[in-house]
Amino acid sequence: MTRIVDVIISKDQQLIVGSSIEIVAMLSDDKPQSITITIEDGGLVKKVTSVNMSRVNSRVYNYIFQSVSTDNYGTYTAKITLSDGTYTTYREITFDLIDQTD
Repeated sequence: MTRIVDVIISKDQQLIVGSSIEIVAMLSDDKPQSITITIEDGGLVKKVTSVNMSRVNSRVYNYIFQSVSTDNYGTYTAKITLSDGTYTTYREITFDLIDQTD
């Protein structure tokens, strides 16, 4: 059974409204049946809904979230869902988008 071992957001990126943000999921085994991501802002508005993540290499998947200049700044939640046969699990990570003027 494949598990999500860790989810990271590159800490060397400035998370500014209007920028792109890479979200990386590391798995315990290769090739789950599916791995998707949903991202919502602090107002619970879904910006991305159940989009497939891309396979980078064995056990590593990523998604590039492109925020737009009209997005709200504040805390966003990324929920990664992994399905492998009848087994489904998820992990969440939060990140803060800041205004360009901060």
